[in-house]
Amino acid sequence: MAEVIASTEQKPQRKNAAAEKLIRWIDLPNIATELPPEVLRDMATVCIEEYDYDKSSRKDWEIWMAEALKLATMLTEPPKEEPWGNASNAIYPLIAEAALRFSSRALPNTIKEAQIVKGRVIGKDEGGQKAARAQRIGEFMSYQLMEQQPEWLPDHDKGLTILPVMGCFFKKTYRDYEEERNVSELVNPMDVVIHFKAKSLDSAKRITHVFEIHKNQVIEKQRSKVFLDIDLGAGDTQAVTGEIQEREATYVIHEQHRRWDLDGDGYAEPYIVTFHRQSNQVLRIKARYKRDSILLTPNGRQIAKIIPRQHFTKYTFLRAFDSNIYDFGFGQFLGHSNRTSNALLREIIDAGSFYNGSSGVICKGLLPKGATSIRLRPNEFEPVNDVPDIRTKMMMVDARPPAQATYSTLELSIQAGQRLGSTEDVLAGKGYANQPASTTLALIEQGLKVVNSILMRINLAAKEEFRKLFELNKENLTDEAYYMVQDEARAVARADFEDKDCDVVPVSTTADTTQTEALIKAEVVWDKLYENAVPVVREEIAQALLAALNIPDREKYRTPADWRPPEDPKIAIEMHKLDLQQQEIAHDRERLGYEGEKLPFEIAKLKVECIKMLAEAEAKEVGEQFNKYKEQIEGVIASLPETAAKKKPATKPAARRKPAKAV
Repeated sequence: MAEVIASTEQKPQRKNAAAEKLIRWIDLPNIATELPPEVLRDMATVCIEEYDYDKSSRKDWEIWMAEALKLATMLTEPPKEEPWGNASNAIYPLIAEAALRFSSRALPNTIKEAQIVKGRVIGKDEGGQKAARAQRIGEFMSYQLMEQQPEWLPDHDKGLTILPVMGCFFKKTYRDYEEERNVSELVNPMDVVIHFKAKSLDSAKRITHVFEIHKNQVIEKQRSKVFLDIDLGAGDTQAVTGEIQEREATYVIHEQHRRWDLDGDGYAEPYIVTFHRQSNQVLRIKARYKRDSILLTPNGRQIAKIIPRQHFTKYTFLRAFDSNIYDFGFGQFLGHSNRTSNALLREIIDAGSFYNGSSGVICKGLLPKGATSIRLRPNEFEPVNDVPDIRTKMMMVDARPPAQATYSTLELSIQAGQRLGSTEDVLAGKGYANQPASTTLALIEQGLKVVNSILMRINLAAKEEFRKLFELNKENLTDEAYYMVQDEARAVARADFEDKDCDVVPVSTTADTTQTEALIKAEVVWDKLYENAVPVVREEIAQALLAALNIPDREKYRTPADWRPPEDPKIAIEMHKLDLQQQEIAHDRERLGYEGEKLPFEIAKLKVECIKMLAEAEAKEVGEQFNKYKEQIEGVIASLPETAAKKKPATKPAARRKPAKAV
């Protein structure tokens, strides 16, 4: 189909008048102002008839939900008259406990470190620009949900409480142009009417949102040209939040997301039709498509397809066995177990009350005049007629305590419901003495199989909701918007939302749905790997443990980059010994060097002594004997090392000696 369809953005050769009209209607606040009254009347009639058709298809589901809500809220029923007046009317909190435990696990998983949304990079990111843009998108959208949309988190909390009981809840995402912000509000499934057998929101023919507004809100919308200026009467008798007797009237409004052929080309376009059922009038028609979702045939003469904008997101608890649109919750799964437990519990209480009390029969002659029975309170004596033996005039009924089989059946019913609702001992915070951590982790993991699968569906729905908010930012964000992260002002650009290489996903994950599970995993890694790990890996293991403990500001626990561990004392002693040895070696070298420096001076001294001896011999001996002495002295001098004789001292110069006095 995509090969033969061209978008209006591709500028076909011939302008299509129908497409141009539809494009003009996109920015129109109320298309109903351009339609004749008879068209609006026919549209109102058809919308009401088809709404009734969709609502009748789910009448059995509405009965189930009414009963489930009674059990979940433990709504007190009227006093019972059987087997006697004011008999036990107790309700066992099976559905309430399962819903509360699921909600308490799911909500903390929504927010992590003050962030709800995170950006995800699509494709390669060599320069890191995509990652930086994804970080800005995630931080800004989290800031929007927490600060600019203050109703989002409370609504999400309510939705996670409704979800396990009713099986689903809806989020309606749109742009509030009056307040200039995005809105993603919670809608109760009882107020979203869809045909019961519809496969999905996208394939459903109609989605009708039923809500109530008061008269002042109607006037505001009429004066701002959002609603047609029509008299809606004094108020609706079907309104729940208001009554017709109030001074300010309340109206039930139906907003139907559907298709209708307004341009008469035989192809129904997607619109939002807002109508008032009691007066049978259309109040508003709004386009439910974008410019680039209008696809033309290749020649541009006809509209081939219009992709509707989906405003609703459905959060699913468990898929229904019969594939209905509203899915299944604990209200359906645990309803029968809860009613069985209630019946057994009431039977035990009534039997105990009968056993603890005193009942019997009494002869009428024993009764005081005008009395039909005798009821005694503590410390009270009732006068009776005088009879010979009062014990023969009355008989006590032999009452029995509740049977043990009833207790066993009640326990069996409760355990079956707890297994189905994943509220057994380990998941309820109970454990066993001397139980290994690995065993506890295995039990938690096994018990959380059902919970994790539900959280996965919640994450998929949250991703769809955040994608709708992403598109609204892409269309309505200013060129640059500012947000705060830990008291630091940052900016995000509209262009960040225009690229297709970034996506948005929830920060929540099903990896660790409980703090206990995450902590046990972190402790196992610490015990097994920390001691033998390299410093960098040790740092990451410590950070994972701090994260499992939910320690804030974990970065301050990181080791500084310039820090060095202290030396081992044994190593320090050995290093000191090595330094001493090196000092001794250096001292010996210095001593040897000093001795070497003295050698030239000793040689010079010997030469001087030789010269002196020669001079003395010359003075005493003459002739052949002198020459003999001279040869011997010259031989001694020649035998001395030449290099040593010529070497000059490096440190201390040799003292000048006076030359020998010539004889």
